[in-house]
Amino acid sequence: MTESQPQTRPNTLRTLMRGGAIGASAVLAVLGAFHQQSHEPNKTAIAAISRTPERPKMVAPKSAIQQFASSSLDERLSRRASRSTNRAPLINTMRSCWDGTEKDLVRTTKENIGNIATACALAKNEPWANENFAAQIDALVTLWDRESGWNPESDNSHSSAHGIPQALPGSKMGEGWQHNAQVQIAWGLNYITDRYQTPQEALDHWKHEGWY
Repeated sequence: MTESQPQTRPNTLRTLMRGGAIGASAVLAVLGAFHQQSHEPNKTAIAAISRTPERPKMVAPKSAIQQFASSSLDERLSRRASRSTNRAPLINTMRSCWDGTEKDLVRTTKENIGNIATACALAKNEPWANENFAAQIDALVTLWDRESGWNPESDNSHSSAHGIPQALPGSKMGEGWQHNAQVQIAWGLNYITDRYQTPQEALDHWKHEGWY
């Protein structure tokens, strides 16, 4: 009877266990792979458990998206206001002059609704600001909601009218006319005052003619 060879495979097993590559159930499988007489390992079993396991696919949580979609108008305006230190708080400015809701808007998206607050702040300097201001702002909101959705990037492919007030051509609004909502709103307010005296008159014209 010959002297048996030293067992070297368990060292491999201990290495795998320390590396965290296999669990308790896998340890039992390796131990069972060694025959009591020959001490020969089951190479197929060892190879199977030594493979690096696939990492599970990470799925991005949807809670943040769902939270934004269900958030209120005030909450979204609050987040937008926090990103800009040079503008008056959007919520207070907007609520102080417009008592409408998102249900009153047809084309205006969540991304552009804050521009209404900018118009509220600028409109206080207009001559008609003392003439039932809330009603005039309501007419202005409706007019530019239908015209552009309060989107400074809005561009009419048929007439080249551009921006929130749909100026034709857009370049007449001056420097920053392509993207700057404040520039566009300031120009639009002056245009309405000069041509129609009030937003309500401009809206009435729009309803009859389809333009203003």
